Amino acid sequence: MTPQMNFHRYKLLGVVLQMLSETLVVDYIKRNLGAPVMQLEITDKELINYVKNYTIPLFSSYKPYEAYLTIDLSRNPEYRINDNTIRIPLPDDRKLISITKVLPTLGDYFISGFPYNPMPSWRSLGDYLLNMTKSLATYKMTSFSFTWKFIRPDKLIILPKMATQKSFFTIFATFTHTWDTIPTDWERHFLDLALADIYDYIASLRVKYQNYTTPYGDINLNWDYFNNKASELRSRVIQDLQQTKPVIYGFVR
Repeated sequence: MTPQMNFHRYKLLGVVLQMLSETLVVDYIKRNLGAPVMQLEITDKELINYVKNYTIPLFSSYKPYEAYLTIDLSRNPEYRINDNTIRIPLPDDRKLISITKVLPTLGDYFISGFPYNPMPSWRSLGDYLLNMTKSLATYKMTSFSFTWKFIRPDKLIILPKMATQKSFFTIFATFTHTWDTIPTDWERHFLDLALADIYDYIASLRVKYQNYTTPYGDINLNWDYFNNKASELRSRVIQDLQQTKPVIYGFVR
C-alpha cells in the first residue's frame, strides 16, 4: 500500500501565499472566453480534466516541481522488486519526470571516515575539509558505493546488486505539479497556457462544423480565430517558461 506523501508549500515572510485551485482556473479561462455572455461548448469538469491531462504535464516539463523522498526498505519491503530494482511509490496525482540524485544513509559515509562531529572551530577548517575530501574519495572505492539508473515510470535500478541490501535511500527528483505547487511567480503563465489549451480544444470542436446553418442563415463559428489565439498565446508563454527561475523545493515522505 502506497503511503500518503506530503509536499510542503513554503511560507514567504510568514505569509501563506494563495494557491491555485480548480475554481480559480475555471473562472480565469471562462472569463477570457467571454462567459457568462458567451456560451461555451464544454463543461467545467471537461475543462478541468483537459487542464490536468495536458496543461499541467506541459507546464511541468518546463518548470518541474523539485522534491526529495525517502524509501525505507526495512519498513516497506514491498518496494523491492528484485535483487537490484526498487519501485518508487508515488501518489496518484503526480508523475515522476526524472531523478537527479540518489543518496545512501550517512552511516555509509561515516564508515569511510567522513567527520561525524561538527567542525569544532574555524582553526580546524583545513583539516576538516581534508578529512571530508579523503572520506568521499575512499567511499567510491568501498563496497558501499553504488550507481543507479531510472527506468520510467517508477523503477530505480541499483548497481551493484549487493547495494540493494541497504535499507534506506534518499531520492532527489522532479515531479509534475498539482494545483497547490504551481509557483506563484509563474502562476499567470500557467493560467495563460491553460487558456491556450482550451482555445485549441474549442477550435477542434468547431472545425467539424465550421459554418453552422440555421433557418436564419449561416453562423460562422470562428474556429480559425481560436486556433490562431491558441498558437500565439502558447508560443509567448513557452518562450517565457524557457527562462530561468528560482528553484521550488519540497519534501515527500
